[in-house]
Amino acid sequence: MFRFSHCNQIFTLFQNSRVFPLLAVILVYPLKFAFPSQSEITTLYFYIPETNINNLAILKDQFESYLVKHGNYSFRPFSNQATFERFVKEDKKAVILVSSWYYGKLNERHEVNPVLVGVSGKSSKQKYYLCKKAELSGSSFSGGEKFASASGIDFTREVLQQIVPLKYHKNVALARILLVPKDIDALMAIEFGILNCALTTESGLNQFAHTSPKEYKSLIKLPSQKEWLLPLVAAFEPENISVMALIMLLEKISGDPDGIRSLNMINLDTFKRLNKIHHRILNK
Repeated sequence: MFRFSHCNQIFTLFQNSRVFPLLAVILVYPLKFAFPSQSEITTLYFYIPETNINNLAILKDQFESYLVKHGNYSFRPFSNQATFERFVKEDKKAVILVSSWYYGKLNERHEVNPVLVGVSGKSSKQKYYLCKKAELSGSSFSGGEKFASASGIDFTREVLQQIVPLKYHKNVALARILLVPKDIDALMAIEFGILNCALTTESGLNQFAHTSPKEYKSLIKLPSQKEWLLPLVAAFEPENISVMALIMLLEKISGDPDGIRSLNMINLDTFKRLNKIHHRILNK
């Protein structure tokens, strides 16, 4: 009959031989991959060139106030595209929070999988509107216009090219663009006569209609034909355990006060999983 004492004898045999260290490696080594080390930091990288955030340090502190409560996470925001891409290229376990416009450009160079999309109100997509005073001539552009925008120089010019007639593209390319913190600031610049045109999101225009109904009615509003998704959460290795844990944490971010404050800084209410409609918009 096999007795417990036999187990002790077998253990002693392994302990005093070269077999025990080898057996330990065989048993423990796979666990290193199944369960991430506590010292491993999973990073959420942020780059949204269409937003005009003045202080990335405050954004970092706010997001990390949520993330670090739930694990070994960090948040790294960037204002420079080349620097952002250099860092994420070296970290294949990175999770990134980027605009859908920039995602399309990044995915052409580095294959990255979109997982979550931002939600504002009840929508995860938005149109843009070019607004100008009604007394200015319809959709004509002389090239002397000054535009206000909260959406970044490159993105603003790209959207303007989609809205204005082809014969005015050269004029729009020469136009001066003033970056402002929010859509409402761009529209108020028209209201106060500082500038004569503004590019704004549909949600920003709706807000202006509520706060300044008379001025809203006086605007010519030219919509973009294309819709853009709100910011995306994407990953190079979405099935990695550490990556999945961070993505799941972002899915429930709106259930935490620090998470809500983080989302407010980038004008979002929550995140949700991408569906077929989202993928169709992304692939247009």
